[in-house]
Amino acid sequence: MPFHYVTGKWSPSTVRDLIRNSLIVGEKRYGERSEGKHRRLDAQGWRYLDESDLDANDDPKTTRNPAHVVISAASGADPMIPKSLHSEIQAKLELRGHSQRGIPRARDPAKYPLSGRVFDLTDNCGSLMYGATQSGRPLHKCGRYMSTGGSECNNNAVDAEALLGHLLSSLFQSVRPLFNIGDLGAELTRLALDELASEPSGGLSELEHVEQKLDKLKYELNVIGRNLARSVDEEAYNQIHLEFTRVKNEIEQLDNRRGELLKVACQRKTCDDIDREVEMALSVLNDIQRLAATPGGSARNTQFARET
Repeated sequence: MPFHYVTGKWSPSTVRDLIRNSLIVGEKRYGERSEGKHRRLDAQGWRYLDESDLDANDDPKTTRNPAHVVISAASGADPMIPKSLHSEIQAKLELRGHSQRGIPRARDPAKYPLSGRVFDLTDNCGSLMYGATQSGRPLHKCGRYMSTGGSECNNNAVDAEALLGHLLSSLFQSVRPLFNIGDLGAELTRLALDELASEPSGGLSELEHVEQKLDKLKYELNVIGRNLARSVDEEAYNQIHLEFTRVKNEIEQLDNRRGELLKVACQRKTCDDIDREVEMALSVLNDIQRLAATPGGSARNTQFARET
């Protein structure tokens, strides 16, 4: 008998399987799901696979067997919850999961930027279309077709890249007439300059003040040093030396403050910084045009899509 190995990690499906586990009401069940590649459980024993057991690519899919096929027996343990409550939970679980059952989940949601926004309107179907890869080609496929194995809907699909390109192109063409690139750049520059002007300007003026005072003190220190060298008695030497030490310490303190202010000044935007930022912002429009016109653009520009 084949075994189904699991990773042991918790996931939404782990919680769902625990809720469905009949041991909680003191029952053991066999054959609730079938995933065999050649045979499946049936009320009479076993049967070969038929079309209902295959997906759109003719690969065997995991199916839940009807109640009359499942084999049940007492587990020998006392129920942990009433059977009526367990049945009510199963009914709610069945109702909530009906529209999603049988539809594979995409491993990389960024591969399908329009996921959850595309609907199949063919013959009034109205089903949400899900991202799927077929022969290496990303598509949006009808959810009703995938969940019913093709019994309730045709195999309707649309090229995911072509649809994304069409949408981006349509959006750009709709927005583009509303502005002029030059006017937009000028407005962005004005906003950046307004933001810069609103920042405290005391840092730069204090820096200029500190630098001017440093120049003055360094000149005074040089004069005091010459006088110190020319002192003729010990008392004059000691007084001049004290003044020399005081000015020297003040210079060291101002020099440290100057270093702090320089760091602040380097963090502030300059006109060159603003021009670069405006240019980068305007380049996004060109990127949208490029993505819309490039086959496979979204797949190769996932990082761009996440950043913008």
